[in-house]
Amino acid sequence: MVTLADSVGRITAYREAERRLFEVLGGWVSDTPEPQVQLLLARHSHHHAERAGLWDRHLALDGAPSPAPGGDGLAPLGGEWMSFLDDLAAAPPGGQGGSDPTAERLAAVYRGMLPALLSAYRRHLDEADPVCDEPVARTLRAVIAEAARDLDEGEALLGAMPGPPGGRATVDRWARQVTRLAAHLGADRHRAGRARSDAPDKGH
Repeated sequence: MVTLADSVGRITAYREAERRLFEVLGGWVSDTPEPQVQLLLARHSHHHAERAGLWDRHLALDGAPSPAPGGDGLAPLGGEWMSFLDDLAAAPPGGQGGSDPTAERLAAVYRGMLPALLSAYRRHLDEADPVCDEPVARTLRAVIAEAARDLDEGEALLGAMPGPPGGRATVDRWARQVTRLAAHLGADRHRAGRARSDAPDKGH
């Protein structure tokens, strides 16, 4: 079961991640040369803004002060993920090592950040109480459905893009970073779970 404090912490992290993705994707539109990618980035940027708004409304309804993103030691999206988003925003439009700059950016989002965010959403939904957490669960289901569609669209566009010789290695740079972060967060969740299981049951 997800405690109220943990839920607020997670939702705070979701809001900040969605808000940052709105800024990152929106900032890429003007210097992306491919019209079809511009359209996708602009549309998905607005989706991120809408989802950030949904989480903001949940926080307002809870009437609780916003803690540091994460909640109860689970940290679905903590400081390292925010640094990852900052790296995305700073990624130059020219690419590196002969890679396609648009493909590298798309890989960072659709093979990196968005799958990680979806994983956090699905884990939260699995752990939510169907009665006590019903309002959050309803939002999670809607957010998961839309984010999954965005992921499919981004992956399809990325898969259709021709990659220049030697460009695959730099596209995969983002995936390797996400794998490292995911492993780190998985270890944190394991330690947090053990700490909770070892603690005396105080009831609710």
